[in-house]
Amino acid sequence: MPTDGAGVRVARTRHWAVPFSWSFSPLSNPHIAVIGMSGSGKSFFVKTFLTRANVSFGTRALIIDWSGEYVPWVRQSGGMVVRLGPESLNLLDLGGMSPSMRTSQVVDSLRLLTDLKDFPKERQWVRLAVEMAYALGRFSPSQRSSRRAPTLLDVLAWLKLQAKKQNLSERSVVQSAYHLLRPLCLPGADFFARPTSFRLDALLKSGLSCVDLSGLPSESMRSLAGLCIVQFVREAMRARGPCEGRNLDLMVVMDEAWKICQEDGDPVAIVREGRKYAFGLMVASQNPTDLSPVIFSNVGSLFVFRTPFSDSLDYLQRSLRFGPDVRNDLAQLRQGQCAVALQWADHARSDLFFLERVDGEGLLQWIVLEGTGMEWALEKSAVFDGLRADGVGEDRLAVLDSFLNRRNHVVDAAHFAQALQECGLSREAIRQKFKTAGLPDDQVAHAMAGLFALSLPSGKRLAELVLVP
Repeated sequence: MPTDGAGVRVARTRHWAVPFSWSFSPLSNPHIAVIGMSGSGKSFFVKTFLTRANVSFGTRALIIDWSGEYVPWVRQSGGMVVRLGPESLNLLDLGGMSPSMRTSQVVDSLRLLTDLKDFPKERQWVRLAVEMAYALGRFSPSQRSSRRAPTLLDVLAWLKLQAKKQNLSERSVVQSAYHLLRPLCLPGADFFARPTSFRLDALLKSGLSCVDLSGLPSESMRSLAGLCIVQFVREAMRARGPCEGRNLDLMVVMDEAWKICQEDGDPVAIVREGRKYAFGLMVASQNPTDLSPVIFSNVGSLFVFRTPFSDSLDYLQRSLRFGPDVRNDLAQLRQGQCAVALQWADHARSDLFFLERVDGEGLLQWIVLEGTGMEWALEKSAVFDGLRADGVGEDRLAVLDSFLNRRNHVVDAAHFAQALQECGLSREAIRQKFKTAGLPDDQVAHAMAGLFALSLPSGKRLAELVLVP
């Protein structure tokens, strides 16, 4: 087991308090799976890990963010954020690939948004239309990046023209293909039919970048966008050629984007080939059964945070082959604690051990709430960003910050609820914030009951209590 030294410092082990630092060099590969329910510390670990991997190895990070959870942190850290929806991603961009390769990917990817998979004749016409869009534009990977790639609008235009040239029976097939694609080109839904509004290569060159998929209106559109980004990443990885022995150059993070990792496709290709190209893949999910078995069984590192659900524990127990004592420990993990399973490069052995709460950086500071027999931690930057989104002004946030600093960021849950009320939040809004943060229902009820019972000294407000020890 790697201990403190060259590597990414994570935490101390539960037994003997030995410092644990992660390094990819002795492992079978640099890929990581992170499992844990909402509020378990999973996202906090991902952010801390990326921050320290950049310091230790110079590793850049690209986050494919399903829900927009990482956007405030990436912006706070000075990283690049691309919000799809306001920004567009041309489905026909080559991303360094040949037109023939990209054509196959485009036609295959369209299964996520259309019924092409059920219409083989229409699918063949769409394939031909995409090929012709590249050919008529004389577009190739060697063309200057300033030249406009064809779009789905060019594909539709060619299909419309061909429909007029076909006999009656074939015309209906071409028209059907046209109408299967047309909804993707309508105003307001043409996210993949407009020219790409950002530089794809900039995502890979930035020290920290995030593609926010939350602005797209459906799961299928988020899946298509995530898949396209991974396809471009894989091609960039292969284009650079083998570079084994180098540091880990890029970590691609998929948080809940496991939805595109369930088939033998591009994410699996990164898992199988990434080590020799100095690329890593980190997949985070609430349930291990959601991940492709190929990915789950081939990652070099597995971090398991609180996972109390029986089906998840059954899957982990079968996969990792541990006994009932380990299973019981997994079910009782507290926030920030986790189990780690490592696969070594020599395949001679694997390790499974437990860590105490993951260490954090200054930008990832905890707010620790205390209640009846519990201790719960919230990420400070996320709490403050959420309050800003609720319209809380910087003056009130400054008072709240002083209140927390005075108490070393450890505060009774009821008093924290009182502080939020002083910021202008209603009791129901406070209740929802606690529930969203993952506090158990009984602890939320206890905190709200404490808030009801609390009464401040006459005439005193939170600003005055900042000075109270």
